[in-house]
Amino acid sequence: MPFSVLEQVLGRPAKDAECDLMQAFAGWLGTEGADAGGIGPHESSRLWDRHLLDSAAFSTCWSTPPTECLDLGSGAGLPGIVLAILWPGTEMLLVDRSGRRARLMRRAIRILGLENVSVVQRDVFELAGEREALVMRATLPPASAAGLCGDLLAPGGQAVVGLSRSQAPRSAEQWTKQGEAVGVPGLETRIEAVKVLDPPAWMLIMSKS
Repeated sequence: MPFSVLEQVLGRPAKDAECDLMQAFAGWLGTEGADAGGIGPHESSRLWDRHLLDSAAFSTCWSTPPTECLDLGSGAGLPGIVLAILWPGTEMLLVDRSGRRARLMRRAIRILGLENVSVVQRDVFELAGEREALVMRATLPPASAAGLCGDLLAPGGQAVVGLSRSQAPRSAEQWTKQGEAVGVPGLETRIEAVKVLDPPAWMLIMSKS
């Protein structure tokens, strides 16, 4: 199993408990999760690179794990469940509007025995309050993603959006302009690449002053 690549992504040795849980999640995601539509029908062959290692890359955008983190539009629990494994001291909240996907994530959480993660079935645009950490795979148009993250981020908080790995992303400044266009001033953006993966995992990092 590609735990050596996981360690390269994390920049540290992987713990035995992390490896065991990642392997268990991969096994579930490639069988029951795939059968239930949690991932596409042809995704099982690239579970590690496309989903698990890609999700682990989100954790590298924080120098220390946040105390809480929201995964917006979590789907099958990516990247949220992977982050819950890597950040056992972080309270992870997985949000998805689909009842089927919410039930699927709860099933995975029970099987893995994770105690630091919960699921909420809700449209992400109905969320209120400010949070210190947000993660999201690039499932929304830029203006919507920038506006949503800007609305939900607490001052000093950070949001990370995983961008497409098929091509180099647009400049970070364009995302700042998108935030300003939807009424979110003070949104600072930058793009970082996790080059251990091939192609690289591009991460849009947004912070709110």
